[in-house]
Amino acid sequence: MQKHITETYLKLKELSLKNTKVRREIFQILSKASNPIDAPYLVEHIKVNKSSIYRELKVLVSKGVVIEIDFGEGKKRYDLATVNHHHHLVCTSCKSISEMKLKQDLDNIEKEIEKDTSFKVQRHNLEFFGLCANCR
Repeated sequence: MQKHITETYLKLKELSLKNTKVRREIFQILSKASNPIDAPYLVEHIKVNKSSIYRELKVLVSKGVVIEIDFGEGKKRYDLATVNHHHHLVCTSCKSISEMKLKQDLDNIEKEIEKDTSFKVQRHNLEFFGLCANCR
């Protein structure tokens, strides 16, 4: 966890972004979370103006420090971009979210896409929707 925070702070410095109290608190919460966090959760846990959190998230996403994830539930969730890349299993019944690492790396597929289309993939999201073991 501390490694992710340190990497994030270094990324801020590299991008010439200030290491503000709000950003530190966002990083602390995101680094401790087992799943991506939505903005209302951050608003509830960070004692600052709601618009400041949304503004910070917008800046951090635009700079690639935080990633935005949409599970199709009408809200966006956020995770640190430095966290090891993984995918999610989303239960459509109970709404539980689990991390999942693929056995096969998608790097080869991304290279194939670039070769076939001249499209350079910068990042991707892959979520699987279905029923968890408890809801089956």
